[in-house]
Amino acid sequence: MAKNVKRYEIEADVFSLDFSSCKNLIVENVTFIPFSDWRERYKKCKENTHTNTGIIKVSFDSSITNKEDAFRIAKEKLDLFSKLLSYAHGHDVFCDNWVTYEVINNERKEISRSRYSIRIGNVRGGGHRVYLSKIDFLIDVLPLINDKEFVKDTSILWAIAWCNEADIFSLTNAMEIQFVMHWITLETLANRCSETNDVELLLNAEQFKVFRESLKTIIEQKIEINDQLIKKMLYKNIDCFRRRNIVDKVIFLLKQLKLDKYSDEISKLNKIRNAIIHTRSVNSNDLLDAYRKLTRINEKVIFSLLGVLDKDYIRPAIRDEKLLSR
Repeated sequence: MAKNVKRYEIEADVFSLDFSSCKNLIVENVTFIPFSDWRERYKKCKENTHTNTGIIKVSFDSSITNKEDAFRIAKEKLDLFSKLLSYAHGHDVFCDNWVTYEVINNERKEISRSRYSIRIGNVRGGGHRVYLSKIDFLIDVLPLINDKEFVKDTSILWAIAWCNEADIFSLTNAMEIQFVMHWITLETLANRCSETNDVELLLNAEQFKVFRESLKTIIEQKIEINDQLIKKMLYKNIDCFRRRNIVDKVIFLLKQLKLDKYSDEISKLNKIRNAIIHTRSVNSNDLLDAYRKLTRINEKVIFSLLGVLDKDYIRPAIRDEKLLSR
């Protein structure tokens, strides 16, 4: 008599996922199952209403021996998929209503249900970054995303998380917030790129020691400063001279990705960032153009890092050389 083999399947509702033109519905051990009326359901997204458009099933073989491990692995994987798909859509895509099944000889038995508190924004944002084949996009980028060294060396997931957060704000009501969040995205990627390529520091330890002592001599002997607190502040700030400034780091990142044609924009965008942070007024038209240029540069950088900027499913305006293309 054949031995009963037990395995697990985890299913969850997926909300606000556009299944248009998806050639593949299986990603690793995950199957995407659109509802027959998913197109009608998805139309509600245009009314700022999140709606479940299908089911995602994660299947395990018998090597996963308990339901807790199956659920944990499935939850981690679908959280990652949600982050990537949210970036592709320009709005939150998420899972809820989790069901765990025990499968023995192809007979399924429900053994638990779970729900999680989720913070989501309305279905808004700047529109889809990936127009079609969003699951094909997921398939294409997963080899890099599953590479822990790549993720560490680029901070790509942290950057995508910042973009996803920015997407939930209304452009008309919180453009300054969105701008700063997208600037943080670019800073995150640029800082990691400089560190990974060992160009963070302008001077090595010995060179900087000489430089520091020379500046201290100038402060002590060449400049008449009687206030000891000011002297301490100057000494403390000497270390700033050792590191590249953020504008130079971003320009280095763009050069690495062959996007240096946009380098002249970075100093201007940084001035807008400084004006917002330090509560100086910014002309609304200037801010809008700067916001569009910044988000477009971020999109070009992220899709370049993921190796898909030239794919047909990427929004044409993102692939266009002009930053203000729409």
